Amino acid sequence: METLRKHNKLIIFGSILVIIGCFLALAYPFYYQHRCETRVYPDLQESVSKVMPAAIGIVRVSRDGDSVSYSAGASGVIISAKDGEYEALTACHVVADESSEYRVFTVNTESRDQYRDRMYGDERHVTNDEYYGIMAEAKVIKKDRDCDLALISFESRETLGSVEIAAEDPAAGERIAVIGNPSGEKFRVSYGVIKTGKEEKFNPGDGIVNDVLRHNAYEAPGSSGSAALNEDMELAGINIGGGRNAFGCFKYGVMIPADQVREFL
Repeated sequence: METLRKHNKLIIFGSILVIIGCFLALAYPFYYQHRCETRVYPDLQESVSKVMPAAIGIVRVSRDGDSVSYSAGASGVIISAKDGEYEALTACHVVADESSEYRVFTVNTESRDQYRDRMYGDERHVTNDEYYGIMAEAKVIKKDRDCDLALISFESRETLGSVEIAAEDPAAGERIAVIGNPSGEKFRVSYGVIKTGKEEKFNPGDGIVNDVLRHNAYEAPGSSGSAALNEDMELAGINIGGGRNAFGCFKYGVMIPADQVREFL
């Protein structure tokens, strides 16, 4: 009888351990995503704020007869600025639709509410056509699906910034800062490290396999085209996507490294 009681206790204890293990296994992806979303490198924050004016967002404007739709916005980064004319890098798939128009917003672009309050107060509603019409129109200069990179240009009276392209690709363990527009959140900064010291294959499912570096700075839809900056605030790569688990939680981000960016240009 005593032996049976001990056996039952072991079964119960083992079952509890299994339940706890399953719970931890299910909870870890959410914890990991939260950690990647909230990670901060305080010593890089001031440097990131100085290059923030080089970051842009890109909105796709699609027309179908009288119907017009506007995307939530992707990301990009300015690499050349001269007399109000700017050139910027983004991911090729961001501007792949040749039948669409593309608009650029910057860190200085007013929100819809700010624009409405300045122009009309509370007197009227601002339509999409009017609001997105205040944004600069982007022209696609060059794009390459094989490396998922694109070069665009736009004009603006704003004083914006630009970044230099790093002379070398980042090494494994090197810290980076990513400025992008994930999930509609404008100009969010996420921090992480390069996880792979050499390029690996990444298949986003569109038939093109890219050579990328993997990192753990948080990304989400809208981050495509965003700048990954090294500790000197040079462009270490352009983000093109990443991996998520079965729950949709962030696992890793991938970027086209600087050497491919230089070759593309």
